[in-house]
Amino acid sequence: MRSNEENYIERLKRGNEDALDYVVDQYLSLVKGTICKVLGQFSDTGLIEECINDVFLSVWNNACKFKGEAEDFKKWIFAISKYKAIDCYRTKLKKAEVVLETIDSLDGASVEDELMISIRKNLKRLIQVKKIKLELNLI
Repeated sequence: MRSNEENYIERLKRGNEDALDYVVDQYLSLVKGTICKVLGQFSDTGLIEECINDVFLSVWNNACKFKGEAEDFKKWIFAISKYKAIDCYRTKLKKAEVVLETIDSLDGASVEDELMISIRKNLKRLIQVKKIKLELNLI
């Protein structure tokens, strides 16, 4: 028996994969539209796809918690989509803040300047180690 609009909720709750296929076919446009409204400004298709996958994984894992009829399922999956998208949005902003803090910690120096300073420090350290080794060999 295949899932259809009369039995997909019960089959999803029982863990039948064809019910998840039915849900994806029926609600992908709703989920994707909801997520794109929240995350579209980042122009990151990978982030959007990951969020869509998270929504359907959440539907699969929490199907037994759904209470209601088919009309309520659309509202339920919309709410999951909205809150997953908001979670992804917050995560993306936190990552951007970390990058900005890193850039701010450079104290106005460019990335190239920081790289050159790091290379100089490492070179000086290597030269000192080499000098110590030579002195030990001479003694």
